[in-house]
Amino acid sequence: MKEFNENLSVAESISEIYAAFKLVCMRYQEFGYIADHDAHDLHFSPTVMLPSSWILISRNRGEICGTGSLVLDSYVELPCENTFSGQVQYLRSRGRKLCEGTMLAFKERSPRRASVDLIRHAIAVARFHQVDDALIVANPRHASFWVDALGGECLESANACEYVNNAPGVLIRLPLREWFVTKSREIPQYFREDLTQVVESIEAQRYQMSSEDVLGLLIRHRRVLSRMSSSVMQTLCRSYPILKHLKPHVPSRMDRDEPRASCDFKEFQAGLLSA
Repeated sequence: MKEFNENLSVAESISEIYAAFKLVCMRYQEFGYIADHDAHDLHFSPTVMLPSSWILISRNRGEICGTGSLVLDSYVELPCENTFSGQVQYLRSRGRKLCEGTMLAFKERSPRRASVDLIRHAIAVARFHQVDDALIVANPRHASFWVDALGGECLESANACEYVNNAPGVLIRLPLREWFVTKSREIPQYFREDLTQVVESIEAQRYQMSSEDVLGLLIRHRRVLSRMSSSVMQTLCRSYPILKHLKPHVPSRMDRDEPRASCDFKEFQAGLLSA
């Protein structure tokens, strides 16, 4: 059986998930993808907390140097739908099973192969879950990498993507069904290796966040609650019933800088103990 690159793995603990989110925050701040008033020590999308999402990490000399998350399509919208809903809905209407690669970030001096290796293994996970199209929103400066090197297709561009502080973005599709099922398109050389057995073997190692983990993240980063759609919140509540104790909080002008979750601490504590 082929093995994962020894420097690649899934997040296997909540501490590794925190380290991944911290790296995303650091790099996104450097690139201007996070507004100053949204800056925290961690940055994450609510959809990566879903049990079906995968958080991959890359290591260099034992330390995490890169990360990326794979969000499998479910009852809630993919992160890119906030900007590219038309394209996503069109693909679904054609019966395509989707996923989105998101929160890709690497330390400045990480090995050159780290990003491509992580993407290759994310594609293996998507292939394992019988995904037809993998979607990515890339900065226009990086679009040529996804198209020329990885065989992607540009679907649409936008001048402003809200979830990256209105930075421009390009929606790119990787046609996995045509590569691996119908064989109607040539598979890029880098993705030809079959890693199905590898994905099966590491699925058991993937850390599944508990109700306490998810609630702790949302309490610590309350702004995520105020921007969470009802469908995402409902799905999270089905997976983590304790979240029913939280309600989205809309900051007023007075507390915009320090929003508070609209749940009483005693209620939160009682819910935590009864979960």
